[in-house]
Amino acid sequence: MLITKEMIENDKNSSKTKVEEDYSAHKENPGPSPQALDEKSDKGSGKLLFWTLFVIVIILTVAWLFF
Repeated sequence: MLITKEMIENDKNSSKTKVEEDYSAHKENPGPSPQALDEKSDKGSGKLLFWTLFVIVIILTVAWLFF
């Protein structure tokens, strides 16, 4: 496979860059900050969404059976 200059430039501008360590040296193509990758999600909505959908499905099933 022939690797062209354009392919190399596209690879440099890829979003698959590593975590940024030295921002001043990479101003043109910075990677994500460590805080962006290590951020903890303390506002999980998975359980609320699960139970909300579960209740809606039960109510609709009961309504379908009796009406």
